[in-house]
Amino acid sequence: MLRSILLAATASLGLAGAAHAATQTFDLSNGGSDTQAVRTYTQGDLTLNVTAATYSYDHGTKTYAFGAETVGTQSYDYGLGVKSYWGDNHEVDGFLKNEAIVLSFSKAVRLDTLKFSYVDTNDHFGLFTGDEKTYEGYARIGNGFFSNYDFQNDYTNTVFAIGAYQSDDDWKMKKITVSYDDTPTPSPVPLPAAAWMLIAGIGGLAAMGRRKG
Repeated sequence: MLRSILLAATASLGLAGAAHAATQTFDLSNGGSDTQAVRTYTQGDLTLNVTAATYSYDHGTKTYAFGAETVGTQSYDYGLGVKSYWGDNHEVDGFLKNEAIVLSFSKAVRLDTLKFSYVDTNDHFGLFTGDEKTYEGYARIGNGFFSNYDFQNDYTNTVFAIGAYQSDDDWKMKKITVSYDDTPTPSPVPLPAAAWMLIAGIGGLAAMGRRKG
């Protein structure tokens, strides 16, 4: 009897603490034209900070290195690009410098879908994760002025960098959809109160056993 009750209580606690997945879409586009070092977006309880970077491939170490220079994200019709030098266009491109948009979330998220604009048949993007910008691989975006890319693998982190992978890649980032655990953190139960509740429950079960005997 006692074992059955404890198992039932454990199961109910497990259900109460189960993760709850939420999905949010951030619209990064607007109709203006301006360059900012940091852009901040908020959807529900999730915050996204967007910055920009340039990166290169080190053939000696066979790793990708991100530059320390400060560049700005540029908004100009249907999404964000990167402004990394004087005269640079309004897109994320690989001409002269490989440019990337860095996405920093307030909690760990899973990448679901990216929506691009200004894309054509030869455009690709490279994906990096984490503060150390670990290289994950690259993918072809597709064709047409707008293109969605749905992630099949589970890329979960707080930081991602999405960059132009080749010298002839150029595109803008319009939207990003992510999923994450939005389960509220439960308030801790004071140990003395929890202990007294357990003792009272065990005592009650013992009394029931004696009455039945």
